[in-house]
Amino acid sequence: MRGRSFIKKEKTGNRKEKTGNRKEKRGKRIEGRGKRKEKRGKRKQKIGKRKEERAMGYGPIKHFTDIEAWKLARKLRMVIYGVIKKLPTEERYDLASQMRRAAISCTANIAEGYGRFHFQENIQFCRISRGSMYEIQDHLITCLDNEYIAEDEYKNIWDLSENAIRVLDGYIRYLKKQQRGELR
Repeated sequence: MRGRSFIKKEKTGNRKEKTGNRKEKRGKRIEGRGKRKEKRGKRKQKIGKRKEERAMGYGPIKHFTDIEAWKLARKLRMVIYGVIKKLPTEERYDLASQMRRAAISCTANIAEGYGRFHFQENIQFCRISRGSMYEIQDHLITCLDNEYIAEDEYKNIWDLSENAIRVLDGYIRYLKKQQRGELR
């Protein structure tokens, strides 16, 4: 009984009796109008947020290549490919192969999640992508420990991966809100 919360119904046997008079009902309706105005104000606030997001470089997402997390993951992948080229030949089939797969997995899972129909599937693929980014961080530590890359290069790539993870987490939060219907 959504629209009739102002009417109390008491059960007496098999019959239901209505209590409350018309003035009470009318008062409740008038109060409801104020709530509608509040909702309109909240909608305007949300529209304002959307304008802010566009101003910050986040526009409407029409393709997976428009997703900021995918763009950062792509940059990370390209940087990792540069690191792979510097690795010694004995690491070509071990560490290099794993780094390549993890780097590809970052962008591929974001793209595959975008292609799914349900929000929960998209979120799951983004989580897999996040796991791949953490895997890349572990491989970077290995490269640093074995002195395959310099300390400053390590820090630059680490910062890029942290930023990509942060933006991907934000995209996952966005998808969760969209799933709950908070965003339109």
